[in-house]
Amino acid sequence: MTALAEIYGQSFMRDALCAAVLSGAMLAYLGLFIVLRRTVFLGAALPQLAALGAAGAMVAGIPPTGGALAGTILGVAALSLVSPRGRVPADGAVGVAFALASSATLLILARSAQGETHVLQILSGDILGTTQVEIFWMAGIFGATALLHYACWKEFLFVSYDPDMAATLGLRIRFWDGLLFFSLAACVALALRVSGAIVSFAFLIGPSVAALLVSRRFPVIIATAIILGALSAAAGLTLSFFEDLPSGPTIAACSLVPILPAMLGRWFVREA
Repeated sequence: MTALAEIYGQSFMRDALCAAVLSGAMLAYLGLFIVLRRTVFLGAALPQLAALGAAGAMVAGIPPTGGALAGTILGVAALSLVSPRGRVPADGAVGVAFALASSATLLILARSAQGETHVLQILSGDILGTTQVEIFWMAGIFGATALLHYACWKEFLFVSYDPDMAATLGLRIRFWDGLLFFSLAACVALALRVSGAIVSFAFLIGPSVAALLVSRRFPVIIATAIILGALSAAAGLTLSFFEDLPSGPTIAACSLVPILPAMLGRWFVREA
């Protein structure tokens, strides 16, 4: 406890912890909708689209967060035009978006004098450099997103889990999909600055998969995902400090750890 008090007695570590916990909790919750839609690859494509926008902004000398938001929203808008019954499957379109965004990001940053530094920042984030202003913006945007989902979570769940039934009941699928993906894009773009593409993807997938293995009741699943996201973020940041490891990959690894005990617990329940 004394060591923890000493670590988080430093203001930059407290700021990093706040940013990590906020990102982990919010992205873990939003990741539930990606997993429910069976489009896990979308969780990898969205951070890469945000990275592409951030890379372009860095080279242009403008704030990367705005570029990340623009890149994610434009990418989501383009993917929403793909028909699920078209000749190109939705997963194929997401895969193309991921490959294009990844390669274009590296090519853009290769033209920058600080390309290597920018690549590391986009992939792994710069959580230790988080400022209180960034935490304020994260809390505001994440809070607004939480209120939106509190008001509309039934519609978001319906169009994600069973879109055909939702359409039969008269729900406007494109509208609710667009609103869901806009909120997802905004949160991913904001988290990219501190978390990076790798950590953002891990936050979206790891805690949500573990939570879906733990329970079938959606309120319990939501609470479990949020708690696991926050705890894995805090554990990863603390471990990286004690073991002198890079914070981004360590947090990403800790975000995926809960999947194994969740799988084992599910197996034991079935065998009992």
